[in-house]
Amino acid sequence: PAEATTKQVKWSSTDGNIAPIDKNTGEITAKKEGTCTIIAQSLEGWSVVSATCELVVEENIKPVTGITVTAEKNTIKVGKTTTVLATLTPADATVKWVTWSSSDATVASVEPATGKVTALKKGTCAIIATSEEEGSNVKGECALTVEIEPVTTITVEPATKTLKVGETLT
Repeated sequence: PAEATTKQVKWSSTDGNIAPIDKNTGEITAKKEGTCTIIAQSLEGWSVVSATCELVVEENIKPVTGITVTAEKNTIKVGKTTTVLATLTPADATVKWVTWSSSDATVASVEPATGKVTALKKGTCAIIATSEEEGSNVKGECALTVEIEPVTTITVEPATKTLKVGETLT
């Protein structure tokens, strides 16, 4: 009240590891997740008056805003593999994990956790990285072309064979 002789307040926190407080100014610093009680106590010598406030400190989440996907190789042959890499924006996003998928798993498959891509048949598809951040729908992708290995040699076995009239060879 206005007639109080001492208008100073002593501040304290029940858990300084979660939220330490400057006992003179009352400035609180959130240090880690958790719950504690902030206590304000009058410094009036003959009166013990206090008030409390429950303080909840939550994780400071930096959400993913973008994903850029790059492939070691954007064109690969059937049966070959390549690796894809996701670069998240911002670089210091809280959740740094993605799940991988293919827009056409008949053309190329991708390991959901590692991003290892295997070419299965001729065609094109997108390799997609989806943020694992809860509630996020942020995705990035890169194009992948799968080609057939060209025939470079033909071998006929046996190299020489004699047939008699009426015989067949398969």
